Amino acid sequence: MTPSDQVDISSVKGWSKAAHVDDIDALAAFADGRSVFDIRDPQKLEAFVKKHNLMCLRDQHAHLPFIRALPDHGQVFFVFPASTKSN
Repeated sequence: MTPSDQVDISSVKGWSKAAHVDDIDALAAFADGRSVFDIRDPQKLEAFVKKHNLMCLRDQHAHLPFIRALPDHGQVFFVFPASTKSN
């Protein structure tokens, strides 16, 4: 993980109160009703969902204001417990 990735992850955590997929407590956060996220590429997040056989909803945000608007930055992928996401 690069220093710029760490800044992006910290920003998303502050804005969303979600757990990052690499956090030690990501599964516990999901079980408690919080979302889990990753930046730029959803593969690690999808592996997390599959590994733990989670029922979830997915969401994606592009170029959030606090993320640098560069081609390889700005994508944030979330999974939410299926019973907690509201539209």
